[in-house]
Amino acid sequence: SVLQRFLADDAEAPEPRHLPPDLAAALEERLGAARFRERRTWLLRRVTRLWHRIADPDDPTPLPHDGYLKLFAGAGHPAPARLLLIDEAQDIAPVSLGWLRRQSVQTILVGDPAQRIYGFRGAVDAMAASGHPEVRLTRSFRFGEEIAACARRVLRVLAPGAALLGAGRAGRVRSDPPARGQLDDGRPRAVLCRSNAGVVEAIIAYADVGVQGVGG
Repeated sequence: SVLQRFLADDAEAPEPRHLPPDLAAALEERLGAARFRERRTWLLRRVTRLWHRIADPDDPTPLPHDGYLKLFAGAGHPAPARLLLIDEAQDIAPVSLGWLRRQSVQTILVGDPAQRIYGFRGAVDAMAASGHPEVRLTRSFRFGEEIAACARRVLRVLAPGAALLGAGRAGRVRSDPPARGQLDDGRPRAVLCRSNAGVVEAIIAYADVGVQGVGG
């Protein structure tokens, strides 16, 4: 919604860019340019009033989680520290990034741009947006070179040029789904799916040997 996009942003007030693009395009096509601008102004005023009510401690309007983050960032509180270490920096909301930029302490951002998952909520890659010098961690002790080799195939698409070395225990990787007969040895198996349709297909394919969907 417009309110959610505004809360995730570093802007002081709702702006036209906080309208979801698909909603803005649909309204402009249906109403025409002039009527759309009028309707957009009306909508932004309503969202502004709603935000004022949310921010008022004496108003019973509920305060969402993104709301108190917005209030904290807008209050200008300085960080009570000499060093800030920010993890998962590939998925920071612009409102948090704005607060970080206003700090006068040393800041270290840690994350992996290839693992961004909150772009749908307006999150941005704070590491790319910061302009800070970059140091890459390329050796992982969580897995061995077998899994690292498989991961590098994916990284060629998601993060061309990224280096990854497996320095942990050796492992095994299967790129083909096991046949049903191979599932009878009592060992657990996992099937990774890219879509809800893929989850349904996997459940149907392995229903006779027992299957459980995980991940929402």
